[in-house]
Amino acid sequence: MPEEKKEIAVKTDSMLPSADWKKELNLVRDLVAKGCNETEFRLLLYLSKEHGLNPLKREVYAVKYGDNPAQIFISRDGALNIAHRSGQFESMETTCTFEVPDDKSKVRWVSEVPKPVSATCTIYKKGGIRPFRETVYFAEYNLKQALWLKKPVTMLKKVAEAQCLRKAFNIHGVYDSSEFPEQNGVIENAKKEEVGTGEV
Repeated sequence: MPEEKKEIAVKTDSMLPSADWKKELNLVRDLVAKGCNETEFRLLLYLSKEHGLNPLKREVYAVKYGDNPAQIFISRDGALNIAHRSGQFESMETTCTFEVPDDKSKVRWVSEVPKPVSATCTIYKKGGIRPFRETVYFAEYNLKQALWLKKPVTMLKKVAEAQCLRKAFNIHGVYDSSEFPEQNGVIENAKKEEVGTGEV
């Protein structure tokens, strides 16, 4: 390879982010800890390491709004990662109940998503006598905006799964952002400003 091409290749490689997120703290701060002060950022890093999660994959992230303390969340996928790594995860099943439209309802089953009433997540652990089960209700979490309008079933299932995973695998002190309806508008706006999050 000519010397000039070698030099370009070396420069390009040096610009690529490391596969180890701990070596990319500036990137972590820019993508998932915008506006956090040093104490809040250190807490995010502590929880990331404590639970073995990657903030660049949005398994754990912080949301800052105004002068309020940052909220640090472990996503449903982050909790599922913890479950798989435990060696105790067997399977997970999530179901929904729906409002049944009457003759006067405007809902059409083929073209529109019926309104969910509740979602139930059931988790089975290896060697467990009984499964872990959690039921959540649409009326408690529906923010009536953002993804709750576009994907209400997906969002409600996500809440049920996050709660059941925490209970089954003893994950304390952190929540999924979908469990905080009052924060959802803030979080959705923050996601729009980020690149490639795409989490649902």
